[in-house]
Amino acid sequence: MYTKDCKEGCQLFIKNFTGKVSVYLFGSMARKGTGKDVDILFEVEDAIFEEYQRSCHNSGVDFLNGKPYDQMDYFWSYHSPAEVRLESVMKILGIDDPLFQEIVAAFKGHQLDIVLFPFGWREDEKFLEIINVKDPKFSKSVIRDAMLLFES
Repeated sequence: MYTKDCKEGCQLFIKNFTGKVSVYLFGSMARKGTGKDVDILFEVEDAIFEEYQRSCHNSGVDFLNGKPYDQMDYFWSYHSPAEVRLESVMKILGIDDPLFQEIVAAFKGHQLDIVLFPFGWREDEKFLEIINVKDPKFSKSVIRDAMLLFES
């Protein structure tokens, strides 16, 4: 999988989304061009980000690191937190099943790990502190690696 493929796949994600968005690739795929998953960050308006936070929270998953609130829950034996976050993203961005199948094909079987952040997150010291406390490894990776793919 290459950056060009990631860009094309990400464009499918926002096919039905009419809001403003910036799309970043981060993690090993951004650093090395390889990896077991594709880490994607969608930068969106505050209201969309808040809807994403609520959706994740209502599903029992943290919006950022994907860890379930109750790791002993039997639900997590069948569903990964990354999948639950992905479902939240699909709902918010207006992705139906046929479009999702296109997205899966575009990413050639790579696991997708997607987060939504509010516009200006890199300059927002409070937000950066929150993500660092929640998951320092993730925070370091996203700040270091985030590579802008495109804006709409």
